[in-house]
Amino acid sequence: HPIDMWTNANGGPLANRFVRIYDMGQNMDGWCSVTLVNTNYSDTNITLRYAESLGLDSLQRQVRGANIDIKSLEDTLFPVTKAAQTDKYFILQTNAIQELKPHFTYHGFRFVEVDAPEDFALTTNSLAGYVIRSDVPVAGAFSSSHRDLNQLITNTAWSLKANLYGVQTG
Repeated sequence: HPIDMWTNANGGPLANRFVRIYDMGQNMDGWCSVTLVNTNYSDTNITLRYAESLGLDSLQRQVRGANIDIKSLEDTLFPVTKAAQTDKYFILQTNAIQELKPHFTYHGFRFVEVDAPEDFALTTNSLAGYVIRSDVPVAGAFSSSHRDLNQLITNTAWSLKANLYGVQTG
C-alpha cells in the first residue's frame, strides 16, 4: 500500500483536474489496483497515471504535494512518442465493492495519480501496488560493513529485477 497520499486541484494531463497523488515509497515495476466501495456514480471514468518522479520546486527538488512529472516519459528523439503509463476504467455499477486492475500491461513508477470524482472516498488503503517480474533465481549475495554500499547493491539488484520481464529491457 502507499506510504502517503495528497490531493491537488490542478492535476491531470492539462493541469485542470482534481486528482489524488499516491506515493508507493520506492520505484517499482508492475501496476496498481484501486478498490471502490459504494460509489455514488455509474458511468464514471477513473484514470490512473504512473510516474517515477514528481514535479520540481524552484530549487529543483521533488516536494510532497507536487503533481507527477511525466517529462521523463517523453522520447527526446521522437517528441510525439510518449510512454502513456495510463490505466483507464469505466464504472458501470455502483452498489458493490469494485477492484479495478489492468491486464496485459505493466508500468515503471513510484507515484500514481488517480483522477476520480472528488467525493469518491479514496484513502491510502484504496490503492495497492503489485510488483511483477519474471521469476529468476538469485545466484549470489553481497554484504559489506558499509551501509551505503549495501543500499547501492540492493538498489541495483531491484533495478535489474524490475527489467526482467519476459526478456531483459534495461
